[in-house]
Amino acid sequence: YEYFKKDGLTIQKVGFGATFNGLPISVKYDTIENIFSFPLNYLDKDSSRGYYLTSIPGLGTYGQSISRNYEVDGWGTISTPHSTYEVIRVKTVLKQKDTLYFDQLQFGNEIAQPDIIIFQWFAQDYELPVLQVSTQLGIMLEGWYIDDLSNNIFESISPSSVLYPNPCFDKIHVSSTELNN
Repeated sequence: YEYFKKDGLTIQKVGFGATFNGLPISVKYDTIENIFSFPLNYLDKDSSRGYYLTSIPGLGTYGQSISRNYEVDGWGTISTPHSTYEVIRVKTVLKQKDTLYFDQLQFGNEIAQPDIIIFQWFAQDYELPVLQVSTQLGIMLEGWYIDDLSNNIFESISPSSVLYPNPCFDKIHVSSTELNN
């Protein structure tokens, strides 16, 4: 679970929750990550950093540093199976490093993860993107769009889906044999 804070000018990621060995764990970021500053306009660029470090009882310490760079790099019209929208597109590059320290071994290390690229299409009057696609190493991690017909329930695009062309200049096509709720 990811925890966000929203005010009139920003959306911030303030923490996350997970289950570890059957125990729920919530982690508050030590340095709050600024996701977006509003308003978003074509060619806007911004960056932010986030960081957390948490103790895992009986094991050691886990943390992550995050560098987020985004650019509003396009605008136009997109169509999903449920509607057509006038949008701006935001491309975000996430650089993340995991920090692991094992108490018993008195050893730790920092591990850089491959960059995650997130494309989000925002339409006026929607608080969330109407379409979002995330990739890592050229492989789609997740994709979803807003389904207005069922009261803003999201439809997921299967990771086995194909998006083309890449890079996209006019239209993006999603080809999938399945859609998941």
